[in-house]
Amino acid sequence: DKYELLQAGKTLCLIVHDLNKSDAGVYTCDIGSDKASAKVTIQELNIGITKRLKSTEIKEGESGSFECILSHESIDEYYWTVNGLLVKGNERFEAFNIGRKYLLSIKDTTLSDA
Repeated sequence: DKYELLQAGKTLCLIVHDLNKSDAGVYTCDIGSDKASAKVTIQELNIGITKRLKSTEIKEGESGSFECILSHESIDEYYWTVNGLLVKGNERFEAFNIGRKYLLSIKDTTLSDA
């Protein structure tokens, strides 16, 4: 669920999951005899690369991999390119991510992969 309401004793809590810009606004807790409001603004998360790709030398026919690490986890779509051409997953190329780490594995490299 997007919203989660919690109560512990006299404390009421609203948790908003997976925040995005549309969640900005005035939130109000109304208990009938009193109410409290707060304005919520959402700042865009600037994601950067904290570990960049390293140049590497791989012998033809061997496997190799590349990795980069982002500053924050991202739900945005990503893609890899080789010499400007989009890499499509197949038996030789595998692209995946684990949290902030993005990896491209190449099996049985050829000269055209350089």
